[in-house]
Amino acid sequence: ARALRGYDRSPEATPSAHLWRGALPTDLGVGTHRVEVRTSGAWRGELVGYNVNQSTGALTQAWTAGSQFPASFASRRIYINNGGAMQLFTSLSQAPALGTQAVVDYIRGDRTNEMPVGTLRTRQSVLGDIVNSQPVYVGAPNSRLFYRAEFTGADDYLAFVLANATRTPTVYVGANDGMLHGFNATTGAETFAFIP
Repeated sequence: ARALRGYDRSPEATPSAHLWRGALPTDLGVGTHRVEVRTSGAWRGELVGYNVNQSTGALTQAWTAGSQFPASFASRRIYINNGGAMQLFTSLSQAPALGTQAVVDYIRGDRTNEMPVGTLRTRQSVLGDIVNSQPVYVGAPNSRLFYRAEFTGADDYLAFVLANATRTPTVYVGANDGMLHGFNATTGAETFAFIP
């Protein structure tokens, strides 16, 4: 089983201004993954997943989220709340204050209008820096969480567990690109993003 466990912050000067390491705070089974958040001085963030050798504790890099973004920004699933309805963020009409479709596409990950060719700020990565946002792991629910509990709804929890037993393990983290990102905890691929 792949899971992320325990989370602690240990700032480190190199290779970046901020570095948080760890697995996540809830023991979610046998931990074979670890996640590391990196930020650079150029507004670039990175989420790195490691496989953990259960015998030795040695780490082997499994993925980097920043390298998993699709080649075409148009294929990203970025959502906004538009009048109480979740919608894919694709059009200037959804956010007219942004001024142009080029700015909307830039936010979605289009890099063709970055300087020096265009007028928008050059980015080192589509993923913004991750500062003051702790990654949260969500995987299969813990079937023993409400074992022998006696409150209204406790008996319904097992049905929820069974219905979500194969839920894709996901790491959620906010970034300074204005989005809450969901990344597949096994591959590092972005599954969706939300702009509040």
